[in-house]
Amino acid sequence: MCLMISGLLRGVEKFASQAAWNNPDLIWITLVGLVNWTCDVFMPVYAVLQVLQGVLAFGGVGHRIYHGMPWIRHFAAAGMALALSGLLRLAEFFVRRGVGGIS
Repeated sequence: MCLMISGLLRGVEKFASQAAWNNPDLIWITLVGLVNWTCDVFMPVYAVLQVLQGVLAFGGVGHRIYHGMPWIRHFAAAGMALALSGLLRLAEFFVRRGVGGIS
């Protein structure tokens, strides 16, 4: 846990250091960086891991060790992760388009 918190703080430091400390858009730049990493990296990797776990569960790997795990929930979790990633990207597109006004 301690290493994970340290890594997360270092990550936020990296996102925040893309602008000067007195830049009024520093919080916005940090949030955009976090959303980009979440949508482009974390959610697709999580979806791939869930698909792999679903395939293994469907194939019966480890069914004696961890019985009662339905394989469909892993595919559903993968689909929801990709859907969330897509929805966040769509929201980001509309926010960026809205900044310039309607043309």
